[in-house]
Amino acid sequence: MITSNDLFQAGKILKTHGVKGELIFAFQSTSFLDTDCFFVLIDGLYIPFFIESRRPKSDTTELVKIEGVDSESTALEFCDKEFYLPVALREADSSYTYDYFVGFSVMVDGVSVGKITSVNDMTDNVLFVLETPDGEVFIPAVEEYILDIRHDERVIEMQVPEGLLDLN
Repeated sequence: MITSNDLFQAGKILKTHGVKGELIFAFQSTSFLDTDCFFVLIDGLYIPFFIESRRPKSDTTELVKIEGVDSESTALEFCDKEFYLPVALREADSSYTYDYFVGFSVMVDGVSVGKITSVNDMTDNVLFVLETPDGEVFIPAVEEYILDIRHDERVIEMQVPEGLLDLN
């Protein structure tokens, strides 16, 4: 039996596309581009599904046709569900989109300072938008600030310049 320890969240199935069962997948890991199988949590079990066809929609979305899903009404059952891939694929993939980190907790000096609620990529520097007890804080999403990423715990350990977390 496949458990949550065997899989990682690779993205979300957003909505239907057309009337023949196509779906829009938003992926957070490029490993999704190299697989023909994914898992969805249904009634407490991770169920495998196979991709019949796919085509790119944007850099982080694809139009996907799942085997056996041939109508919009059947496809609707998949909408707004997360999809998962085997952990072995994640380990081979070191390229994540920044949106992958939404929902991760941020630790600084061993203390949780907040949770990433969104990513602001409207500036030259991509920023993590962090919800803290004192309000919203922006932290540059740069490798030099990231000490460790614990994917299974959804935690990022960071070292940020003194006073950065005090800016609102």
